[in-house]
Amino acid sequence: MNTNSLPNMVGLLALLCFTYSCSKELDEVYIVSFENDLKPVLAMSCSNGYCHANYFQKYNNLKLVADNGELLKRVIVEESMPPTEIENIQEANPITREQRLLFESWIKDGAKNN
Repeated sequence: MNTNSLPNMVGLLALLCFTYSCSKELDEVYIVSFENDLKPVLAMSCSNGYCHANYFQKYNNLKLVADNGELLKRVIVEESMPPTEIENIQEANPITREQRLLFESWIKDGAKNN
């Protein structure tokens, strides 16, 4: 191997490593969608006939409680939604930790209608 090609090989290797690490970081970024991620959770846990009917299936209604802090407070901080004192709670679906993180991410990203 030519000694002049060694710096080129090191540079190429560094470029490949940098490119791989950057692409890996980009793959890990996920944008939470109101339509695809949150609406199904809302339908199963909040719009099941016990609490909010279809109120939160409409973006503007959910955005209102996201903007005033109630969504963050009740779903993320207190984890009080859905409430456990519902008479037929076995028919309701509790919100999982992973689903709560989706709501939190959506709020932090500006609660977009996407």
